[in-house]
This record gives sequence, C-alpha cells and structure tokens, in this order.
Amino acid sequence: MIQTHAAQFHPGGDRGVSQAGFVVLNTARRPAVLVETGFSTNPTDGRFLSSSAGQQRLAQSLADAVVAYFQQYENKVASGPSREPSRGLFAPAAGSDRRGCAYYNGLYNANRLADDAQRAIRQGRPGEAKARWQEAAIKAESVAIHFPHSRYREEALLLQGRALLKLGNASAPACRSR
Repeated sequence: MIQTHAAQFHPGGDRGVSQAGFVVLNTARRPAVLVETGFSTNPTDGRFLSSSAGQQRLAQSLADAVVAYFQQYENKVASGPSREPSRGLFAPAAGSDRRGCAYYNGLYNANRLADDAQRAIRQGRPGEAKARWQEAAIKAESVAIHFPHSRYREEALLLQGRALLKLGNASAPACRSR
C-alpha cells in the first residue's frame, strides 16, 4: 500500500517491495515497515527529497497508506453487535466504532510480551522474563476488562492465566465474566 501511494507522484523509479530481517523491524514491539524514499545522491531524487513540497507529499502519502491499511484491516477484524460496516479507525465523527483495532492491538501487544518472556527464559534472563510475564498479564487483563464483548476476550483471559501460571500466581483473581 505504501509503495502504491508513493509511486503515484515520486519521480524516482519503482524499485518494488522487499522484505528483510532488519533489526529495526525484528525488534519492534508493534507492526513495522521501513520505507526507503529515494537516494539523496541521485540528482532527481535529491531535489525531490530536499524540497518542502516533496517532503510534504511523501509524508502525506505515508499517512494515507497507513490509514488505508488500518481501514482495510479494521473491516476484516472488527466485530460487535452491529453488522454495519465500521466508519474507520480514524473517523472523526463522535460515536464511531474504534474498538476493532484497539482490542486487537492490545492483545497483539500482550502476545508480543509473552513471546519476549519466552525468549528471555531461553536466553537465561529470568528477571526480564518475569517482568515481561507481568506486563503480558496486565495487558491481557486490560483487553478482557475494557472489551468484554470482543471476540478476543477469551484469548486474552487465557493469555492472562498462562502469564499468571508462569509467575506462580495461579490463585490470583482473574477477570470476572460479565
């Protein structure tokens, strides 16, 4: 999506989309993308990238692509009592349903923390593992409490329970059903 948006006006050639195991992408706690906007040593790219208008157009195209991605994603993920299509994550109107991405992002982050905890255990860092399990339990509980009707609630409660077991707090009160 980013490539498509930028290619509409960028003067440089389309070099396509590549995937690579860059540290900046692999260690991100959220979904990430690395965008190469051109080469400052190329005369055409350099003029475009150093101009205020070029920078503004690139920034706008990146923002437009991210919004388009979230709107497309939200339409696939969001659920709730209403079967009407979502008005979008960034819809300015009051009362628009923004919960779809919010609960999914919360659960995504809780799972990432649990993965980080497992990695810390494998790498012999029990203190860090304990901290990540605590964060995962809190994040998962937050999803279950704040979004009691989401389709991810049960998964959040299971993750919370798993984290509490790893911490040795199996008797800790779990989020009550509503």
